[in-house]
Amino acid sequence: MSSNQNTTAYGVCCLFAVAIVGFIYLWSISQVAGIAVLLLCLFVAGFLGYKWFQNKQAESKAKTEAIRAETEQRRERALFEQQQAAYGLFRFVDKYGNEKWGAPEQVSQWEQEAQDQERINQGVLVREKETIIKEIVRVRCQYCGKLHDETDNKCPNCGASA
Repeated sequence: MSSNQNTTAYGVCCLFAVAIVGFIYLWSISQVAGIAVLLLCLFVAGFLGYKWFQNKQAESKAKTEAIRAETEQRRERALFEQQQAAYGLFRFVDKYGNEKWGAPEQVSQWEQEAQDQERINQGVLVREKETIIKEIVRVRCQYCGKLHDETDNKCPNCGASA
């Protein structure tokens, strides 16, 4: 039961308790006043019942929309998977739930990399570090004299062609 339904049910119970006490008291004083209180309580109970019914309808509609959206999502997912299979692609999901689609060779490579990474994490496999050294050659601009990379087509300082 939602809090909205609990509030409505609590309100109806309190209303009936007050209505019974008020009806008995006012009936003993004046029958017209007792009937007026009874009619007022019935009106309020009807209003609360109407609101409860509206809440139920809104919840039902929300559930129906959620189911419809989930069904549409599943349908689109199935269509996507069929298209990928038609292209000859296979699905790979890593241990984190990330999904990739690729050719069988790629998928087997990804699986091997995932297994290697798992073995590295467990300490079974040790990977050697690779060091890449890049040499950067700098030259002076013949116009302004500032240094710039040899691969630059123009001097970044004065804009002269190198």
